[in-house]
Formats: sequence, C-alpha cells, structure tokens
Amino acid sequence: MGDPAGAGELARAVSADADDAYAAGKLTPDDYLTARRAVPTIAMGALAGREDPPRSEVEAVIVLLEAEHTLALKHDVPLRAAAYEDMLARVRFQLGDQEGARAHLVAAATRFAGAGAGWHAVDALHMLAGVTLDENPKEAEELAGRAIEHGGALLAPDRAAQLSSLIVDAISRQPERELDLVGAALAAAARWQGISEPDTLHNTFTAARAYHALDRPAEAAALFEEAMPKVEIPYAPPMVAMTRAQFGECLRELGRHRDAAEQFVEAARLVQDDPDSTRTHAELAWSAALALEYAEETPQALAAYRRAAELWGDLGEVVPRVRCLRSTAWLIHWEGTPDDSSENGDPIDPIDPMERPGPVAMRAVLAELESLAEQDASEEVMAELTATREQLEYMIPDDEEDDDD
Repeated sequence: MGDPAGAGELARAVSADADDAYAAGKLTPDDYLTARRAVPTIAMGALAGREDPPRSEVEAVIVLLEAEHTLALKHDVPLRAAAYEDMLARVRFQLGDQEGARAHLVAAATRFAGAGAGWHAVDALHMLAGVTLDENPKEAEELAGRAIEHGGALLAPDRAAQLSSLIVDAISRQPERELDLVGAALAAAARWQGISEPDTLHNTFTAARAYHALDRPAEAAALFEEAMPKVEIPYAPPMVAMTRAQFGECLRELGRHRDAAEQFVEAARLVQDDPDSTRTHAELAWSAALALEYAEETPQALAAYRRAAELWGDLGEVVPRVRCLRSTAWLIHWEGTPDDSSENGDPIDPIDPMERPGPVAMRAVLAELESLAEQDASEEVMAELTATREQLEYMIPDDEEDDDD
C-alpha cells in the first residue's frame, strides 16, 4: 500500500533541497521546478477518487498549485506552468468552480501549444470540449477537432475514437448539419473499429439516420442493412425498435414494402409488452399495416390495422383509430376477406350493396363517430365524421355500377 505520509515528507525534503541547490546556482529553472513537482503531485493524488473531500483540503491543494504555477511563470518554464494550469482545472472542477476550471483549461491548452508541445494539450482540450458541449456544441466540436490535430500520430487510438464520438455528438446538436454528421459518424465508426463494437455500430447507425434525414434512403438503407444484424449490441430493446422503424421507413421509401413491413412488425413486437410504449406500439402497428397493404399482404395488413386501431383506442386517440378502421373497411371492400363469407364458407352476395362487408365495416366506423359526436363535437371528430360519410358514399356507387354490369 506504500507510505503516503512518508512519501510526502520525502517530497518536501527534496523540494527544500532543490530550493537550496537552485539558490546556489546548481540547477536550471526547469530542473528546479521538476524537483519540486513531487509535493503538488502527491497532494493531487490524495484528492483523487474521493467523492466529497473537505473543502479546506481542496482549497489547500489549490493554494499549493497556484504557488507552483507562479514559480513556473516567474522562471519562464511554460510547460511546467501549463501542467499546473491543467491540475488547477481538475481541482477547481472538484470544488464546483466550473468557470475557474474552464479558464485554467484554456490557459493550459494555449501554453502547451505555444511551447511547441501541442500533444500535451489533448487532455485539456478534451475536458474543455466535454464541459462546453451542452451550451455551445459548435465550440465543443472545434475543441475536439483541435485535440485530434494536436495529438497527431502520438494520439492513442482509443483517445482519437473518444474525441471523434464527441465531435459526432456536437454536430448532432446543431441544425442542418446532417451531411457533416454523416462524415463525422463514419469517421468515428472507423476509429472505433477493433476497439469497441458497440461504438462502431452506434456511429454507423448515426450515419444511417443522418442520410435518412437528408432524404437519401438508398444510402441510409445500405448502412442500416450493414449494421442491423448486430443492432442488439449497442442498444436496448426500445432503441432497437426505433432503429428498426427508421430502417423500415427507408425501405418503404425505396418501394421495398415487404422488407419494410418485416422491420415494423419486429419493432412493434419489441415494445408490445411495455406499458410505457403503447403510443410507439400503435404507431409501429400502423406503419406495419401500411407496408403490408402496399406489399399486398391483405390478411396481415387487416390484422395490423385492427391492432393499431385497438391501441389508438386505448390511448383515447380518435383520429388515428378511425383512420385505421377506415383502412380496414377499404381493404375488406377491395380485396375480400374471410369476413365476406358465411359460417359454412359459402360466399355472401347480398342484394343491398350497403350490406356488403366493406360498407358494413365503414358504417360501423360511422356509427362510432356519430355516437362520439353526441358527447364531444370537437373539430377533429366532426372532420372525421364528414370524411367517413364521404368514403361510405364512394363505396356505394362502385357497388351499384358493378350491379348494373
């Protein structure tokens, strides 16, 4: 475990000897300050890992660091002065002095770069980018970029990857930067390759989402398709569901309706047992129904529309519920379903067109809305009531024309 007290006593003795040696002209300023660094380093170590050290101890360390920083400035040793700026920033963060810490980080990065040792500025710039991210993402992006630039070939691969992810986060918080986000996310994914598979995948998905936002579904779908087999690695089920839904939207835009339906159905399955995700479940069921309809999978589409309508009803959402039910009625009307047969399976062809399955289903929607309008004649309810009446009227002439034929 070592002897912290003994180490501190020895460090103070070495520091005192350095004072005497420097006064006698036996040490250069750089050697002198190097000999003195053990005392502040040990003091910093005593604070490390402690969540809430006494304020008096933290302030004592700040006094010690400021004294060493002053000596470094006095003797014109910029690298040592920059190192103490960096240490002061960390201690001031521990004290809760955010602004003071930031000022020290800026000074540390500036002094390191000015001394021709930009690679030493990486830590300060990284910390500064992190604490700047929420209030000024553009500045955080620039700081992280400078850190990568200063680090150059000396930058450890994992640090370069971390900084790249910070840049991705910063760009994602800025409006109309989707194209830049694609490039940054793909660069971050490449840097994480071989270091962290979750981060590689997450950044690949981020680039896919950015392409989707740019209305470039082909590029988005290609990236989604590449990473989707391992989507459970970086994400929990709710995020997996959202990612599958986004992939489904791209596939739908490309006209790959059956593939899109598979993504929506799987996404809906992932959230179906989560009571906090009923709205998401309803939206996914509706999206699945639309995709299945376009894929001409009528029985599955009917089931999905009915499930979505049920979920919207549980949420008290009138408009999406009745629209799902109207879609169900039209599918029954256009395609024919098992509902279009008697109990023994014989086709039913009633003389009255209004008694055919499609109009019957649409009249049920109309009756539900009329009953609701008696209690709540809101603008949206009345609009859906009008739309349902019009759609019912559209169904009947079609039937009557068929009868005339």
